[in-house]
Amino acid sequence: MNFQDLPPVPSATSIVNDALKAAGEKAAAASRKTRKTDSLVRQQGVQKEHLRGLIAVIDRRVDNITSSFPSFDSLPEFYTRLASVTLDAEALKKSLGRVAGNAAAAKRLANEYGKRYSACNSFPELLALKRQALGRIISMLKRSAKDFEQLEKARKVLRTYPALQADLFTVAIAGFPNVGKSTLLRKLTSAKPEVNSYAFTTKTLNVGSFTYRHNKIQVIDTPGTLDRLEKMNPVERQAELAMRYAAHVIVYVYDLTEEYPLRDQELLERHVREHGKSVIVYASKSDVLDGAVLAAFRTRHDICISSEEVRERLCALFDDEFLGRKSSR
Repeated sequence: MNFQDLPPVPSATSIVNDALKAAGEKAAAASRKTRKTDSLVRQQGVQKEHLRGLIAVIDRRVDNITSSFPSFDSLPEFYTRLASVTLDAEALKKSLGRVAGNAAAAKRLANEYGKRYSACNSFPELLALKRQALGRIISMLKRSAKDFEQLEKARKVLRTYPALQADLFTVAIAGFPNVGKSTLLRKLTSAKPEVNSYAFTTKTLNVGSFTYRHNKIQVIDTPGTLDRLEKMNPVERQAELAMRYAAHVIVYVYDLTEEYPLRDQELLERHVREHGKSVIVYASKSDVLDGAVLAAFRTRHDICISSEEVRERLCALFDDEFLGRKSSR
């Protein structure tokens, strides 16, 4: 699922301006083709083409918008859960419905006025009807002005969603902020997430992948969490959702340089294990650790101290858990 390809949502005014321009061009082309016909009949035909050109653009632009947004009812559970904490999916559905409904109403108005053009008996009557038709059609579209704005805001949120492939073996990297999760992602995959020396650098879910025996394994770098479940912000909830609904395996990252108390990091690891997934423990920054500190930690934890060790264990779990599960289906 790739939300990064969602096209920008134009404003109602932009669509109206584009539609009027296209309608004028269509009417001008019709006028050049019908110069030898009766003048009133000719103008009736020209104005009908103007209406067709107007509605064609509105139809096309609105359809492009409504068809580009995903159907939340058919998304994998991870995305529906993610949407529930990052945007108002119900409000988004209503905006899409109003935009489509008002565009359909504008089309019905155009059809109605097209018939009324044919019944005109004079130029003044035709011009009055044209002004009335344009006013009502444009007004109908602009009723959705706020909906277009809300859809563009929602699109920007959706574009931050990771492009996950539901059928791949998936690994989530978890842990406190700034413990080395993004650095581990860089080492395991070709992804290039932002890495800084301050907490909460990762604001969304970064995704990378590596290949093992011609199989792709996708890895998610989750935003740091502080193990305060009752007070989680949307960024922390993304990490929780990735572990619960997307990951097959979790790599839990410890930082033993005392930025966060070891007891707090161990409590968070316990919570991570409650998801019922296989967990690999990784100690970051091991190259700067005191040997005694690392040795003491190893007496209580089965850990990896290099990305190569992590990769080896992930590949073993892929063989044991993922391939075994797939072959039993």
